Amino acid sequence: MTVRSTIRGQQRRRAIVQRLIGGQRFRGTIVVDEEEAHKNDDERLKDLIEAEGIDAAFVEGIKPRWEAYFTDGSAKNDRLGACVAVLSEAKSKIWHLGTYTGKSMDAELFAIAAALGMALDDSSSSNRLRRVRIYTDAATILAGLSNSGCWVLGPIMDTNEPLAIQLVYDRAEALYNLGVDLELVWVKAHKNSYMNHIADIGAKQGAKHEPPDTQPPQGKTFEIWKAIPKSILGKGLDVVQEWRLRGNQVDSESKKEAIRR
Repeated sequence: MTVRSTIRGQQRRRAIVQRLIGGQRFRGTIVVDEEEAHKNDDERLKDLIEAEGIDAAFVEGIKPRWEAYFTDGSAKNDRLGACVAVLSEAKSKIWHLGTYTGKSMDAELFAIAAALGMALDDSSSSNRLRRVRIYTDAATILAGLSNSGCWVLGPIMDTNEPLAIQLVYDRAEALYNLGVDLELVWVKAHKNSYMNHIADIGAKQGAKHEPPDTQPPQGKTFEIWKAIPKSILGKGLDVVQEWRLRGNQVDSESKKEAIRR
C-alpha cells in the first residue's frame, strides 16, 4: 500500500464519519489516565461499589444500579472478533465479525458499540442502570472520541445495522437521554485486569472462527456492482468503496495470485 493510497483512505474514512456524525459529540465521560489504567479490578471498581453500598451491591438476586463492561477486539488472519465481558453476570459474549471486514481497531470499536447496546437494552427494559462504565484497551479510540476525531468506522459487514462509529454516538446519546451516567475508561492491556484478560481471550476466539454463512471476498469480484450486498450499497458509495478496498487487501503472494486468476 502506497503513502498516497494510505492518505486517500484516511481522507475517505474521515469524510464518512463526518457525514454520519456531523457535529454530534460523544455523550459521556472519557478517562485516559495512566495510573487508573494500571489498577487491578478491585481498585478500579471500588468507587462504584462504595457508592452503591457494599451490602446493596452484593445482595443475592439483586443487581446494583451500575454495570461494568470490559471490551476487546482482535484480528487474526484477516478475520475479526470482539468480546464483551459483563461484570455482574460473570459471563462474556463473543462476536465473529467476518473476513476482510477491517482491522483490529475496527473490532475494538465494535466491542465498545456492543457494550453500549447491552447497557441500553438493560436500561430501557428494567430502568435498573444509573451508571455504566465501559473499559477498553483502545486508547487511540478514546482519544479520538474525546475530541470528535475518531476516524475508525468499525467492521464493514453485510448487515442492515449502522456502522459501529454511528452506533457508539447514537447509543451514548440514548443512554444520556435515559439519565444514565456513562464513562469510557482506558485499561492497560495484558496488565492487572482479569476482566480485560477474559475479554481478550473471547475476542481472539471470535477471530479464529468464521460464521458458516460468511464467505471471504473473491478478489476482483468486488468490482462488479451486482456482487455488492444491498446492505452495503445502502450505506453510501463511500462506504461501498471502503468495503471493496478492504476485501481486496493484498498482504501475500498467494492473495496476489488468487486475484490475478
